[in-house]
Parts: sequence; C-alpha cells; structure tokens
Amino acid sequence: MVHHLKDKYLKEMAERHPEDLINLLHPESKYQILSTKLEKELIIKKREADKVIKIRVGRRVYLLHLEFISHYRRKLVRKAYGYGGALSLKYDCEVATILFILKPPSRQAENLGYYEVSPFGQTVNQYSFAVVKLWELREAILAGQKEYLGFVPLLPEISRHVDKKLLKRQRELIDSVDDPVRQAELLTYTVAFNEPYFGRKFLQNYFMEYKKMLEHWEQVPLVGDFIKEKVEVSEKKGETRGKILNLRENILDVLNSRFGHVNGNIARRVQTIDDPQKLRAVFRRALTAKSLDTVKDALAPKKPVAKKKAA
Repeated sequence: MVHHLKDKYLKEMAERHPEDLINLLHPESKYQILSTKLEKELIIKKREADKVIKIRVGRRVYLLHLEFISHYRRKLVRKAYGYGGALSLKYDCEVATILFILKPPSRQAENLGYYEVSPFGQTVNQYSFAVVKLWELREAILAGQKEYLGFVPLLPEISRHVDKKLLKRQRELIDSVDDPVRQAELLTYTVAFNEPYFGRKFLQNYFMEYKKMLEHWEQVPLVGDFIKEKVEVSEKKGETRGKILNLRENILDVLNSRFGHVNGNIARRVQTIDDPQKLRAVFRRALTAKSLDTVKDALAPKKPVAKKKAA
C-alpha cells in the first residue's frame, strides 16, 4: 500500500515505538502493549497485513491492525476490511483497524475509511475505520512537539515543497532528540526520504557531523540489517578460506608422510587450488595413491574440451 521504504519505516516505528502511532488515535487512553511481534501476520494473496499490535485495555485484549496508505483509494479500504476480518478469525480476538494515510486525496473524498456494499441500490453491509491523516501533522511536527518527533523523516512526504529550509528544520529537530540511537534512526530515514530531492552526496556532506553516530547505526534496522548481512558474508568467506587452508595442509601432510618430502612444484600446485571440492578429491587421491605420479595427475589442471567443428 505504501512505497517500500516508507512502509518499512512505518512498520519499524510500529514495532519499536508503537506508542507514537497509537497515541495519534487516542492520546489520553491507558493501555498495555502485550506484543508487537505476533506470529507472521495473515497472508492473503501473497500480502501481509502491515502491522498488528496486541494490547490490553482494562481486562480486554484487542489487536490493533495498522494499515499504512500513501494515497487514499477505496480499493485499499476494501482490502483492509478483508485483512481485519481474517485476523479476527485467525486470532479469535476483536480487531481494531486503523488507516494511516500519508498524502491528502487528489480530489475531495468524503467519509475516508468508510466501506459499504450496496448490491441492490441499498446498503447491505457497512463498516468504517479510524483514519489518521498524517499530512495534517506537518505543522505540529515542524513546531517540535515531542510526541511527533518520530515523524520527522516523513516531512518530505507530507510537504508540498521540499527545500533546504525544510532540511535544516529536520536537522534541528533530530538534534533535539536525547537518545543517540533514536537520533541515528531518524537521521537514517531522513537522508533516505530526502535523497530524491537533494542526492546522496549532498546529504552525506550536509549531515557530515553525524559520522560520530556510526557506533549507534548498527542498532537501526535499515543500516543494521545491511551491516549484519555484510558481516555474515565476510564470516562465510572466512570459514571457506579456513577450510581451504586446512585441506591444503592435510594434503601436504599426507604426501610427506607417505612419500617423503614432496618437491616444491607439487607443494606450490596444492597452494594454488582454491576449490574445496577439488582439494577434497586430491586429498582422497593422496590417501590411496600408490605413487606420487598418480597425485601429480590429480593436481594437473583440466584441459579445456575442444569444441567439435560443424560438419
């Protein structure tokens, strides 16, 4: 329903700072958050509900079903209606669906969040959702109201004009946040959402002083996931390299044990092989070979197969 990056930020916000979103609907309400990580949300036609938060209000338990919409369309409201009903059946719990809409409708739309079905010219089914109009928060965010600071990265998405004045205000608002991890989180997405307007190089220079926050970026999902992926790739490469070195050493140990000190040519050839599968084959040959010449044959590079000439 929302562009991938905006969708990712709003979902992470719902998971890491759910109060920021819930309080937009009922700022004075008292509730207890039970979980922001339910079992993988219901999938209908290969799509998941955007976010489901389990809460307790008094003695009753509810699921808050949050849907993030960039532009309002009735079709999306119909889908949200289906997801909410299916979640209610799956978890045997009352579901409250809330629509968060980023941009105002392109034309006047009445009854945002209202859904009805009238097959005979008269309403047979009707349902309405609570709607949070995120574009209406712009002035409150710019004013620096504390409860809206989590929405600072979204300012380019809910503003008519994006310029350096807006970017400067975003930086000021990020500076007002005390938690360095939250600062890093807000900065990461602020840069991402402004990139289409200013370019990555300009933004990197503009926020140069924030390089001191590198130690906190690993805790920000967007950056942390990237770092984790790079580390895992590096670790896998390290593991593979370790296996290769061990296999080479084992081959030379076996050859020295069975045939005496092997000459430099054979040792150098073993050290040039980087394919673990090839090294295992050589190792097996070294264990069973009756002569060193047999091992030399296994070490020889494969000759390319000549292509047959067409008749």
